[in-house]
Amino acid sequence: MGKTVKLGLTQKVLVLILTLAASAALVSLSGTAAYAAESGSASSGMLMAQSLTPGQIDAVPVNKASMYQVYSTYLDFDPTPAYKGGCVLYMEYRAKGSTKWKTSGWMNLQESNGYRIKGLKPNKTYVARLYYEPNANGLYLYNFTTRSGYSKTFTFKTGPKGKPAIKSVKVKAINVKKHKQHVFGYVIYWGSVNFYTYKVKTTVTFKKLPKTKFIWINGKKFKVKKGKKTYSVTSAKRSTYSYPTKNKWNVAVYGYRNATWGGYTGMYQKNFKIR
Repeated sequence: MGKTVKLGLTQKVLVLILTLAASAALVSLSGTAAYAAESGSASSGMLMAQSLTPGQIDAVPVNKASMYQVYSTYLDFDPTPAYKGGCVLYMEYRAKGSTKWKTSGWMNLQESNGYRIKGLKPNKTYVARLYYEPNANGLYLYNFTTRSGYSKTFTFKTGPKGKPAIKSVKVKAINVKKHKQHVFGYVIYWGSVNFYTYKVKTTVTFKKLPKTKFIWINGKKFKVKKGKKTYSVTSAKRSTYSYPTKNKWNVAVYGYRNATWGGYTGMYQKNFKIR
């Protein structure tokens, strides 16, 4: 009789423990649901991303030339045209002919306006492709392996190593005109001062033309012509109170492969006295 009573009490204690545990679980689930409802899209996005199943990201990123700005050893990439809510973006890239892909860090499309890929080699052709992985409220789900399919590939060539080889630069003031400016005080006439209007003609002669389709000199773009090593650009009208030949003029030159995505050389830049 004593044994029977003891067994009954044990069973009751076990039932009570199990009941309390089940109640706690229900309260926890209820609280999570309420929190998710109150938190709005951020928490609901988290729950949605956690409930994704393989193959659920059915869209693939766009991959356009306008998203790239390519230099000799790196590229700047704009991921915003590929924005997709609940996802982060990755880039895979490799040298053309290689079978080994490198992967960029993840790009949060809601927060990033630009991303830099370093470690490229000058004068080399690369292939790049993009894909999505799920993202919940800016928190990357490291244990979640589902990803989208790949975008179409984009092929580009980095710029040649170094700066353009310049043989000579000539900077000359042209169309110089002297003007008089009258100066008036509150009541009296103070007199006049002279000022000058002019344009600056910059002539650049290359030792060797860069191996690019285009060159850029002080804001003007030129298509490289085989055998032509001298190019000139004239500035807009300028004005100064001192005679133009007392001033200096900055000259900047670089080459580039493509009008959309660049493929830039390094920039040659130097100040010259106006003649």
